[in-house]
Amino acid sequence: MSVYGRSKGAAHYFTKVFDNEIKGGAVQIGLLSPGMVVTDLFQETVADDVETVAVFLAEKMLASHKSFERIQWLTKQKVIFRLLFGSFRRKNYWS
Repeated sequence: MSVYGRSKGAAHYFTKVFDNEIKGGAVQIGLLSPGMVVTDLFQETVADDVETVAVFLAEKMLASHKSFERIQWLTKQKVIFRLLFGSFRRKNYWS
C-alpha cells in the first residue's frame, strides 16, 4: 500500500506542476479522483461500479473550463456517509 499511496501523491504533484508550466496555453490540465471502484482489491468496501463513475467523470470533464480543476467522485462526505450507513444499503456487485 505504501507504493500505491506514494504513486497517487506523485500523480497529484505532477499534475499540479504541469498545470503551472503551461499556464496560458491552449491545453487544459485537470485532476480526476474516481475514488474506489469495484475491483478484486475492493470487493467488500464503499466502492462503486466503474460504469457509474466513468459516466460522472466524463460529463464533468467535458463541462469543465477551469484550470487544474479537481473532479472528484468519492468525496470525504460520501465516504463518511457510506461507512456510517453502509450496512443499510447492502450492494451485491457480483450478481
